[in-house]
Amino acid sequence: MADALQELSDLSKTLQLRTMSIVTAHRKIHQLISVFEARKSHPGKFYTEISNAVEKGKYHEVDLSQNKKVPIIEPKQFYQSLADNIRTRLLTTACSRGQTATTTSLRETNYNQLMSDLELLTPNLRSKDFTIVSGDAAMGRLSRRFNIDEKNVVDGFRDFVSSRPMSDTPPIGLNQLTEAVDTLVVSTAECERSFSIMNGICTDNRSSIGIRRTGALMFAKLMGPRHFSPELYAQKWIDSGRHSADDTASRTREMNSVPADSYSHISHLFE
Repeated sequence: MADALQELSDLSKTLQLRTMSIVTAHRKIHQLISVFEARKSHPGKFYTEISNAVEKGKYHEVDLSQNKKVPIIEPKQFYQSLADNIRTRLLTTACSRGQTATTTSLRETNYNQLMSDLELLTPNLRSKDFTIVSGDAAMGRLSRRFNIDEKNVVDGFRDFVSSRPMSDTPPIGLNQLTEAVDTLVVSTAECERSFSIMNGICTDNRSSIGIRRTGALMFAKLMGPRHFSPELYAQKWIDSGRHSADDTASRTREMNSVPADSYSHISHLFE
């Protein structure tokens, strides 16, 4: 249905953002699951529009007729199936390949615990049952998971909680933890961008570019400014004693010309 496709498209674009964190991605996915479950009793804009058109038998001056060979999709079953499928594809702490029922349950428990601990770093996501003791325990688990100093993290979190007025930005003591959390991969969008950029750099006409130079060009394309003017750097490169491509004072390449009759002694073999 168009309503579901629109929601899935918006979620996909959101998850591809470079600034997307795992906590925000987790919240966005759960929001969509709630929307799909609500759609079972509250149809979307497109479904309502097409339902009215079916009742009238006409859609934008086009007559509608029922085709009994085409099965009718039950909206409640459709949205429940979408919600269940998305729920089974939630982010996890391990690869889902070769997992048993026991390991799957343990993986889900670890993931939910990780999300619960990470949400404490965002003040408006903390539960009403939050206490400084539970916060210390959560910071300890995160420290051991990311292999960073537990004492600094716990002290930084206590300063974060007791700061007045309460700040949304974690203090310096939590920098190491927040930087580690930001490295958690949400989607493969960045890898897909890299492959697309590499295909644009390593073309048939530039197939001799080495790995080191390709990596440098990819880094400049991925991480560099959007509006880059190379004239300044090109002029600096030329001023350092190098020659431009259209410099007539440069020595021309010597071409080894092949005499026209150099293969005349074997030409009879092709006759």
